[in-house]
Amino acid sequence: MDNIWWTSLLFTRKRRFWVHNISSRRESFGEFHNLLDDLLKDEERFWRYFRMSSYTFKYILELIHTSIKKQNTNFRRSISPEERLMVTLR
Repeated sequence: MDNIWWTSLLFTRKRRFWVHNISSRRESFGEFHNLLDDLLKDEERFWRYFRMSSYTFKYILELIHTSIKKQNTNFRRSISPEERLMVTLR
């Protein structure tokens, strides 16, 4: 009986989540979802933020879109190519 208890104690792990609580709220509070639309409306602010024009950003995205796109799973949504590019450039 003691042996079973010790075995279960040894193999009990703290459960981890696929998506951290902070990451699950990134669509509501994240920089990409709140800032990119505003930056696209104002070319000067876009330039100051990325050091490139919005046309250049869109051109680069068009070139690498298929290479950096990931597939959504049942457990979590993937980060969009636009967001990946934005994080890389910033």
